Amino acid sequence: MLKNILGILVLLWMFTGEGGAANADFDNDGTVGISDFLLFVDAFGTSPESENWDAKFDLNSDGTVDVQDYLLFVDQFGNTVSRKTVVDTLDLREQGITAVRADLFADYDSVKVLRLENNVIGVIEPGAFDSLSTLRKIFMQGNLIEKLF
Repeated sequence: MLKNILGILVLLWMFTGEGGAANADFDNDGTVGISDFLLFVDAFGTSPESENWDAKFDLNSDGTVDVQDYLLFVDQFGNTVSRKTVVDTLDLREQGITAVRADLFADYDSVKVLRLENNVIGVIEPGAFDSLSTLRKIFMQGNLIEKLF
């Protein structure tokens, strides 16, 4: 069954040509490789309601680890991953983000302005902004935040 799922995913990737710049280095070894793929396969099909849910595999932050996340993963496969990104303003407006994970901004240095307006953010995990030591402004209007920890 796993071979069938993976085969379908490869075909979808080949014919859609989709992908994106996501951090798929799940084992943090600096390269997106087979060990990351095996970790991703274990998480495939999960959602926040799943017992083995881990938001880091939800590469597009839409609340489920699915084909869209697989396509983002494939786009990064074989790449060396830079662990830090320097940017003054991080603009994530209207991206359909449902949750702000604790490790979401771990790879960003020097962010001073964070724009998260008009997503569907309902949960912000504890420590989500801890790595943003230079953060001065955050915009979160138009979200569904129900609880702050």
